[in-house]
Amino acid sequence: MFTLKKYWLLALLGVFQLFVTPPILAQGMAGDVLIKEFPLSGNALFAKDSLVSYNFNLKNNYRIKQEGTLSYSITTPHGKFLTKSAIKVSLDPLSSNIVRLDMPTQKTGFYKVNFMLNVSDYDDTIRRVFGVDVNHIRSEYAKPADFDAFWKQTKLALAAIPPKFKIIPKPSLSSDNDDIYLVEMQSLGNITVRAWLTLPKDRKPDEKLPAYIMLPGYGAEMVPFRGVPHFACLSLNVRGLGNSKDIVKPTRDQYITEGIEDKNKYIYRGALMDCVRLLDFVNARPEFDTTSVFVTGGSMGAYLALALAGIDSRVTLCC
Repeated sequence: MFTLKKYWLLALLGVFQLFVTPPILAQGMAGDVLIKEFPLSGNALFAKDSLVSYNFNLKNNYRIKQEGTLSYSITTPHGKFLTKSAIKVSLDPLSSNIVRLDMPTQKTGFYKVNFMLNVSDYDDTIRRVFGVDVNHIRSEYAKPADFDAFWKQTKLALAAIPPKFKIIPKPSLSSDNDDIYLVEMQSLGNITVRAWLTLPKDRKPDEKLPAYIMLPGYGAEMVPFRGVPHFACLSLNVRGLGNSKDIVKPTRDQYITEGIEDKNKYIYRGALMDCVRLLDFVNARPEFDTTSVFVTGGSMGAYLALALAGIDSRVTLCC
């Protein structure tokens, strides 16, 4: 009986402590501070000679006041430190506040910025990128004198080769949602290259779908892309990769230097024309909306996507 009373006394003591503990200690242990940034210039693209300015919506979910700093640190894309500073912030319990942060003018280019919130009971870091005068970014490397002529002649050489497009259904690879096809075509040097085409089964008759083109990374083999509704998806194996290495088949280590001694035989000249030929395919077929052509890729695929967008205006969007 004494043991049972002891347990009841301990329980009552716990309840007593809960009610007599000062509210600041009882309620201030839980919460956070929500931080949301808004660049004062759309898409975080700022004009030349202007301040780089952001508004921050700070929401204090603690029941106690939060005090500290909101700071920034700006670096180049390669991580070279440029500048940093901080401003003081004070947030009343359960309140919101809008704080403006002005950063120094930067030269034309893109920059990384870390925003750090450090207050009494909470720390957070937001990592972002902003651009300055981006329409006037220029390469630090000079364009070769024959650059435009070289690519014009290369594209003319490709145009002289009949593409001989073939679309081969692959029902064994299709699913309940997607129809899969193998696409074959002749590219520069009469090399056969192949791509996978994925069409959604729920597409409407005569519907023109935006083209979603994925280009391969270094040494990678592209396979059918699945599960993207309302798009026609194409994944291309350029020469020497995946199912496009009938004739050109360097090893992974050799690929980047294959034919490098002669600009007309360099493998990337042909690989880029393989990408252009795929755009020819898109523009030759009724399934595609040729005003909506999206190209993307990572690693070498990112290079191919950027270069393709640079030499062929039929690309609508590049990522």
